[in-house]
Amino acid sequence: MPDKTIQALFELAINWETQAHDLYANFAKLFNNEPKVSAFWIQLSKDESGHIVVLKDILNKISIEKRLMVVGNEQWNSVTRVEGLIKEASTRKVLTLDDAYDLAHQLEMSEVNTVFKILVNNNLPDEEGHKFIVSDVTEHIEKLMRFGKEYTQSQRRRINIHSI
Repeated sequence: MPDKTIQALFELAINWETQAHDLYANFAKLFNNEPKVSAFWIQLSKDESGHIVVLKDILNKISIEKRLMVVGNEQWNSVTRVEGLIKEASTRKVLTLDDAYDLAHQLEMSEVNTVFKILVNNNLPDEEGHKFIVSDVTEHIEKLMRFGKEYTQSQRRRINIHSI
């Protein structure tokens, strides 16, 4: 793990968002035989690209002194848990839409978004910008939840990557 600084936390969060982007883009390819499903994963991937831009933009506006500030142990413990989850996600085998949805659900409901919100809350002075970003993250999660309701679990289990 890198030094426990605001800079390191931002860099990790940007890396997590990049990995989520890549994961969802890969899901879009895996399920390209189902246009509606593929389009959903493409949209989630685009959302992650937007989160990367936001984090980089906020980081660029933070002073060097603040970037070097040490993050508290409670926040850093969240980072450790997210790192474990990201590693697990990168090795998990996805064979069905249910596998992909479950993995995305686990990632999005994890502390990834908690850490994202901490970074935004503590480092974005513009109240309107803060509200926009929080609503964007909330909308991103709601997209996943709505998608989960469009297909029953048994339907998600029947949509698999082998039918490509």
